[in-house]
Amino acid sequence: MTSSLTQLMRIDVAAPPVPELLASRRVEDVRIALEQFAAARNTTPMAMTLDQRREAMRELAASGLLNLRRALTEVAQTLGVARSTVYTYLPEDLA
Repeated sequence: MTSSLTQLMRIDVAAPPVPELLASRRVEDVRIALEQFAAARNTTPMAMTLDQRREAMRELAASGLLNLRRALTEVAQTLGVARSTVYTYLPEDLA
């Protein structure tokens, strides 16, 4: 009985903290994230290489921004490509 309680009360110290946001995310945050990603690499979103675009999409997916409604349309407009092209940049597990 005590071992069961010990397991229930155990806290995983290695677990990453869950980020708490009070502000709701907007589709404009996708554009802002892409612009910041490009600026950190001394380029513009439209001038990013294919590898940079794929890396940016991985970061957007990891941050949850791709779950927003019309996020892929915003990515396409920011990168200056067709929305169908954006699907080729998606990580394999999301495509």
